[in-house]
Amino acid sequence: MPAVAEKENTLVAQLEKTLRSRASHLAIKSKSSELTYADLDNLSGRCAGSLQRESANRFTPIALMMSHDAHLIAAMVSILRSGGFYFVLNRSLPAARLREIVKQVRPWAIVADSEHDEQARKLSGSAAKVFSFEELLTKAGSFSSAPANENSPFAIFYTSGSSQRPRPLVYTHGGTWHNVTNHSRSLQITAADRITLLSPCSAAASVSAIFGALLNGASLFLFDPVGEGLPKLGDWIRTERITVYHSVPSLFRRFAEALERDEILHSVRMVKLGGEPVFPPDVDLFRRHFRRDTVLVNGLGLTEANGNACHFHIKQDTRISTATVPVGKPLDGIEIKLLNADKTEATSGETAEIALRGKYIAPAFWTGSNVEQYGLDDDGWFRTGDLGRCDPDGIFEHLGRRDDQLKLRGQWISVAEIEAALMEVPGVRNAAALATERDADTKNIIAFVSWNNGELTEQEVRSALQRRLPVYSLPQRVFSLSQLPLLPNGKIDRVALSHEAERRIKDEAHSPAVPGDALSLQLVRIWENILGNNSVETRSDFFALGGDSLAAATMLAAVESFFGVNLPVSALLEAPTIEKLSELIRKGGWSEAELRLVALRLRGTKPPLYCVPGAGSEALAFRELAAHLGDNQPCFALQPQGLDGCASYLHSIEEMATHHIASLRRHQPRGPYYLCGSSLGGVVAFEMARRLSQDGEEVKFLGLLDTYGGEFPKVRKGLSVGQKLKVAAQSLVPVAQRDDLNFRSLRRGIVDWFRRQLVHLDLRFNFRSRPLPYRLRFVYLQEVCFAARRRYRLRPFSGKIDLFRVEHQPSADLFEQDPFLGWNGMALGGIEAHDLPGYHGQHLREPNAKILGQKMLRCLDSDRSS
Repeated sequence: MPAVAEKENTLVAQLEKTLRSRASHLAIKSKSSELTYADLDNLSGRCAGSLQRESANRFTPIALMMSHDAHLIAAMVSILRSGGFYFVLNRSLPAARLREIVKQVRPWAIVADSEHDEQARKLSGSAAKVFSFEELLTKAGSFSSAPANENSPFAIFYTSGSSQRPRPLVYTHGGTWHNVTNHSRSLQITAADRITLLSPCSAAASVSAIFGALLNGASLFLFDPVGEGLPKLGDWIRTERITVYHSVPSLFRRFAEALERDEILHSVRMVKLGGEPVFPPDVDLFRRHFRRDTVLVNGLGLTEANGNACHFHIKQDTRISTATVPVGKPLDGIEIKLLNADKTEATSGETAEIALRGKYIAPAFWTGSNVEQYGLDDDGWFRTGDLGRCDPDGIFEHLGRRDDQLKLRGQWISVAEIEAALMEVPGVRNAAALATERDADTKNIIAFVSWNNGELTEQEVRSALQRRLPVYSLPQRVFSLSQLPLLPNGKIDRVALSHEAERRIKDEAHSPAVPGDALSLQLVRIWENILGNNSVETRSDFFALGGDSLAAATMLAAVESFFGVNLPVSALLEAPTIEKLSELIRKGGWSEAELRLVALRLRGTKPPLYCVPGAGSEALAFRELAAHLGDNQPCFALQPQGLDGCASYLHSIEEMATHHIASLRRHQPRGPYYLCGSSLGGVVAFEMARRLSQDGEEVKFLGLLDTYGGEFPKVRKGLSVGQKLKVAAQSLVPVAQRDDLNFRSLRRGIVDWFRRQLVHLDLRFNFRSRPLPYRLRFVYLQEVCFAARRRYRLRPFSGKIDLFRVEHQPSADLFEQDPFLGWNGMALGGIEAHDLPGYHGQHLREPNAKILGQKMLRCLDSDRSS
């Protein structure tokens, strides 16, 4: 901002100076009129004189009911110069809502242009005087510039709140002056700039655009995207040689996608977005349509804070690694911290509520007769209701409103992160997600998308999302719209989307989601039996009904028995409803090529963690653990080969490591790598780490989750015959049952032993002519893994091992004890042991999975910072 502006102590004083010093220069241009600074000085001064004469020093606002035109800005300036404060009525609202607003705000006067004079008189009744703008100009008299205290009201704006009832919030002179100063510095605004005003003047976002221009002697250009149409906006920017573009992200997205693919707007040097989350695809649009030295500024703007609190500058080479584009660091005079529900301050990477403090952070609303402050705690902090997180460099990321977070199936879900994932789906132009109530106890996530060209099916969208989101965050329904509805300020209208979701769901309810054929009917019966739920519908989500990986495996075994189709548990990530599962069954199966790497949690800025499942297990075994590694930790699981019952198994640890490293490098070509493995999967992860290290890659974390190394557990020498029989009996039953042997578990163990012997014979002589049945697939895989483990010889790894061992290890009476479970000497960087409750095999199930997740997270954070 100009040096002279820094010395002025009030916004109106600087405005008066600019009106005189820039008299011959263009101030405002709209479709129907344009004003120089001299014109603006003349019009606003004459109007201010009339208002001063009529107002009798009333401490109430003046409402404005005028078209989006240069004269509306002149009327706003005149009210400020007369010593009053303004309130622009949103002309797009229904008449009944406008009457309610006027009754609540109680302005002493309404100023209208000739087009809206009659409407203004109907709104006011006898409560407020109505003046036509033209009338005030004809009654003009002299006026004396009224000095304003920095705590005096500047303007009133309603919160945009699409999910709750808005109320009139107050901008003060001091807060507005401070906001515009920060805005001008950040965007480096000069008198040569030509700045857009695309938002309605009833929106708080208009303040920084209007007064960022007028206080710096720049030119302000008004364009109505709704009335004139976005296809014309590009030509208008070129014609008017716009240098600073300013809008909400939804409007920018729709505008940029309307441009020709190779079209570049050469005059624009700065793009300012704010008011909604900005996503990486928006940055791609920016880079495609603006010149290389143009800067994109993403801001966190809050009406309660009198404007922007943060700015983040993005150049053509700025790398964005977060799900939503960061909003940057606090602007001058503003402090920010993130607070948990218990008022403790969140650590780096944690999601928590954004709190602000500063001289001009003083939220207040208009009661109809006075200004009433609210929301500050004893230390001056204001909890905004918005969620965010901060990286170690102090860069903040805005994750939407706290009201937009919901707890579903025990997990906190961020609507902003679902929208970020939707925006990454190929072909999506715009996206929104919201929570709807299915009944008193159940909420569903509903997504809406609009498309650039070819539209994907709902199943294809879910398939794409599955690679980007954890299972519990996947929307229950995805609906397509030609365009997402927008509010007058350009933001997505979530109330309208909520009504549309209700309508569509109601229409579907009228067309019963009941089985339409024998296949669907049989699936419904299978689900009802396994889930113990008699209200299963064909559109019910398996996981929303309480299904887990064990129930999924049981259900898919029944599917194979009835329909002869082999599907892995991971298929439910793509087809979680009976409708979609029916489609898969009719197609005859699943491509194993898609199953080499499963995303358990995609979002987050930390390096990803790759997990190797144990013998006879698969990716979904890590689902509960991934949920406890924090919102900022991406997590992937590597799938073993042979899950379809047809593909050949890998018969050595070395082959398994080679297979997984190939999948790993396709996803992350270079290190540093973070690996873990459960049980025998830890041996595979160890071999992967050893090979990666030999290839010159850095492995910063290797977590072995109750994994046995070497000959552990090794039977003690000199056991009695009875003890030897006990060892033999224990080898037949699961680990968790070995301390409590009984006839039933022993009998089942003997049957399993005979089955395993048949498996060994088949693996050796391959007398099986058909694909493996589902119930035997994991038994085969387990036996193959055990045989591979017996042949594997450990060789030292150059790094460190984090060993997570369960409390109940093999009995000390029968087996030699080893606190390092056979890994001693196998890690040149040392071994750090971490204790867990429970038995072998229970560490990935609740409640132990939560404890394991917390301990692993501390280790991961420690290794990253070292």
